[in-house]
Amino acid sequence: MNLVFKYLYNKYFPDGPKWLPMAAVYYLTYDCPLRCIYCSDGTGTPYYSLKERPRTAAEIRVILAAMRRACDSIIITGGEPSCHPEFTAVLGQLKELRFAEVILTTKGDKLEGLEQELNGCVTRLVISLDTLDAEKSRKIHNSSGPVLENTLKNIKKLAELPGRRFEIYVSSVAGTFNLDDLPAVCEFAGRAGAWFAAQPQLRGVKAPADLMSDARYPAFYDYLIAKKRAGARIFGPVKYLELLRDFKKFVCYPFTMLVVAPGGEVFYPCLEIGHSVGKIQDAPDVDALRRAGRERYGRKPECDTRCHSACAAEYAVFMRHPLAAISELFSEKTV
Repeated sequence: MNLVFKYLYNKYFPDGPKWLPMAAVYYLTYDCPLRCIYCSDGTGTPYYSLKERPRTAAEIRVILAAMRRACDSIIITGGEPSCHPEFTAVLGQLKELRFAEVILTTKGDKLEGLEQELNGCVTRLVISLDTLDAEKSRKIHNSSGPVLENTLKNIKKLAELPGRRFEIYVSSVAGTFNLDDLPAVCEFAGRAGAWFAAQPQLRGVKAPADLMSDARYPAFYDYLIAKKRAGARIFGPVKYLELLRDFKKFVCYPFTMLVVAPGGEVFYPCLEIGHSVGKIQDAPDVDALRRAGRERYGRKPECDTRCHSACAAEYAVFMRHPLAAISELFSEKTV
């Protein structure tokens, strides 16, 4: 369906009966070998501690097909998606289903040998990188293995991949534990020809008090805004960066997204509130799921200041400032 129509519907009929997402998010698995100090869902629970039954590639194919009928843009996340035992098969399914956009978020240390599979379906590869300091990386991820070394090696290798058809984004979580390291990570991304993205650490739906009061945090975003205005590959319009810098309250548009758990359960009205309204593969369409959610849980609530995550903030800015978002999209395709 036309993106302009979806925008207009979500903008002017936010309580309408139809669910017209601009992007779908699939949590391929909650499993992850790392124990990152900032890992948190909307309740403050680390994803790796959530219980799930592993889904087979055949089951996942049915879920992805149902998501494709609702939206042609998908984000594959986790957990760590590459930990799924049939990850390679899932990449093949994404290609077969012909999504217009496939965004894969990953730590990036387990991508060795998957270059062609990634190049066959992924349009944006988002790799998590929070520091260039190996010892600090081990503390952040609670891992004694060469996670940082492998991630850096894979970023460099993928950046030089002949015929690469996907953009690379280096993505950092900003916390008091790494604020001094982030400019160096941003500079590394630039040297690799990658985009750089940053979002604050959240515990549940709110940033920790010590981060919000740390003067280094807004200074870091001022640095990103200056880089952005100078033409650097920094993700998000300036209004988006200002929103994250200042922790401003914003109007959320949860139905611009469709978030699906590993088994196909759909979250209503959003991931953070997280009511389950049924499985997408069992529903006639997503409109039926939205109706079920409204009947059980009511309309979208009016929230306080919260959810300064990349997805929620990005779509909030897009809905209020479409020209800034369109300019950003154009720059990503032409830089």
